[in-house]
Amino acid sequence: MQRPANLAHISVEQDWQHTTAYPPLGFTPFSEGALGNGDTFGLYWPIGREAGEPIVVETWHDEWRIQPHFSSLAAFLQAYAAAEDEYVGTPSLADDPASPRAAFLAARELIAQQNPAAAIALLEAALAIVPEYTDALVLLHGQHVRAGRIDAAVKVAIQAIISPPSFGGPPLKALQWLRTQAVPEGESDPIWRACKQLSFNFGGSKEMQTIPCCTPP
Repeated sequence: MQRPANLAHISVEQDWQHTTAYPPLGFTPFSEGALGNGDTFGLYWPIGREAGEPIVVETWHDEWRIQPHFSSLAAFLQAYAAAEDEYVGTPSLADDPASPRAAFLAARELIAQQNPAAAIALLEAALAIVPEYTDALVLLHGQHVRAGRIDAAVKVAIQAIISPPSFGGPPLKALQWLRTQAVPEGESDPIWRACKQLSFNFGGSKEMQTIPCCTPP
C-alpha cells in the first residue's frame, strides 16, 4: 500500500492490528482530530485501490461505522489546521471536491430536489474512489430502480450486498429487491444465483421453550 507523501504530519498508531471485523481491513488510525471517546480518524485504502494513496475516514464507534470524509491526507490536514483544535467536521464539496462523503450528502439533496441525473454523477464519482461505499451503492441502486434501469440496478445491488456493513449498514432493500428479479439461466454470479436464500441475519436465533408446571402431591 502506498504511503501518503505527508505521512510525517500525523501520529499513526504504529502497533495497530486488526482483531475484529470493525474497522475493516485497510484502516489504520491516527491521533490527530480524535475526540477521545473512541471515535478517531484514520487512513483507509479502498478495495482495489491499495496501490494508491489512502483516503481519510472517521470512525463512529457507537454505530460501528466509518465515514469516508476526506479524499486524501492533504485534504484532511488542511481542514485540521483550519479547525484549530476544534472538531474536524465533514467537508463540503467546496472544501474537498473529491470527498466521497460530501458527494453522497450532496447527492441526497439533489434527489430531494428532483435532480437524479446530477445525483447519479456524484454517487458514481464517490464510488470511483470507494467502490465498497455501501451508503452510496444503496442510494444509486434506488435511482436505477426508479428509472427502470434493471441491469444497472442488479449490478449495484450485488455490489452493495458484498460491501462492508460498516460503510452504511446492511442493504436490506437492495437484497429484498434483488430477490424479486428473475435470475437468467446460466447466470455465473454466485450472489445473484443464491439471492433468494441470502439474509443479513446472523448470530443464531432465539427459541421459546415451555417448561411444564408441576403441582406437588
